[in-house]
Amino acid sequence: MKAAVLEGIDRLVVKEVETPKVTDDSLLLKVRSCAVCGSDIRIYHYGNPRVKYPQIIGHEIAGDVVEVGSRVKRFKVGDRVAIGADVPCGECSFCRDGIGNNCMINYAMGYQFPGGYAEYLLVDPLVINFGPIHKIPDNLSYDEATLAEPLAC
Repeated sequence: MKAAVLEGIDRLVVKEVETPKVTDDSLLLKVRSCAVCGSDIRIYHYGNPRVKYPQIIGHEIAGDVVEVGSRVKRFKVGDRVAIGADVPCGECSFCRDGIGNNCMINYAMGYQFPGGYAEYLLVDPLVINFGPIHKIPDNLSYDEATLAEPLAC
């Protein structure tokens, strides 16, 4: 698959990379749209301590579920979904109390997890179970769905 891989400061390279393989607890998303956020531009120019190179960035994502692991129950092939940036850890006291928006660790798509500047995205179990991944209606375009994350900021 093709992906825009951030290899260092001011070095974003579009190249062929291996399409991720689905595990029992993950799903594969065909990325249909990924908006560019101001934080993507900052990461590109200045880096971020949470981003380890090489990394596929981009966290305003929408696409189609094309494969699901055997233990994934929340989504099925054909679902249209949008994914936002912040992914609670699922383990800290805030997450255990059901208020992951106050997570003490707070992972992010395009930072610790690969982002949406690629043809396909392997969605980690943590994102599926605790992250901002939601089904989108058929009357909402993929481009419009990517705006859910910045509009919610």
